[in-house]
Amino acid sequence: MTDEHHALRTIVNRSGFPLQIKIADEVAKTKSTHGWSVLYQEHAWSHPTTDDSGFIDLVLQGGAGHSVLVVECKRVTNKSWIFLVPSDKARLRSHCKAWVTLHENQSVREGWSELQAEPPTVEAMFCVFDDNSRSLLESDAARLVCATEGLAREERKVLTRLPFFVRVYVNVIVTTAKLFACKVEPEQISLIDGTSSKNQFEEVPYLRFRKQFATASPDFHAHISDLGNLEARKENTVWVVNANAFVEFLSQFEHNDAWRG
Repeated sequence: MTDEHHALRTIVNRSGFPLQIKIADEVAKTKSTHGWSVLYQEHAWSHPTTDDSGFIDLVLQGGAGHSVLVVECKRVTNKSWIFLVPSDKARLRSHCKAWVTLHENQSVREGWSELQAEPPTVEAMFCVFDDNSRSLLESDAARLVCATEGLAREERKVLTRLPFFVRVYVNVIVTTAKLFACKVEPEQISLIDGTSSKNQFEEVPYLRFRKQFATASPDFHAHISDLGNLEARKENTVWVVNANAFVEFLSQFEHNDAWRG
């Protein structure tokens, strides 16, 4: 390989697009084991309220077409993402928030809804990197949530031609970073310098990242009765999955009927 070709390959790899292409190929090759397929790649989206726009890396469709994974691919080099989990919240969770669009009886209901989803994982609100770029994941996750809303609203315009449909849209970031859950004991945190003297680390293949990625869109059920519910309404779930474990994640992922109740 010439020096020029080596330089060109470096530019290509730095873009992150090869990872996106590889993930799409792996999904297609292993469809018989998990039932998911690639519906869109590099899908243009726009949000009617925020005026944000961009491209969704991958949109996967599963089952009978009721389930959709909106996927952002993030290539990083020799990085670890560490998710802090307070000890009192370290149990595995089986819930997440997803966008639901339901069309029946000539009317549409849509919005973010709490649902039960497998596989159970830890859930974290805080993520740190070894280069102190914590806000990058949060901004990527917030933008992904916005993209999911834009996609759902775009598809609704087409699917309302059907007498009945339901679509559940789930936010997913797939990354080459190693993922670690860090169990934090509050009593081991110093009020002198704000550091923790005792932590337990566990490498995990995937987890839930839940935070107030606030949007202008409503909850599907819209039950707001106190200030605690106000906080929950602004929260959203973004699944974070190590690229090597993505096919395993697809094989295990399923959710309940979020539109019921």
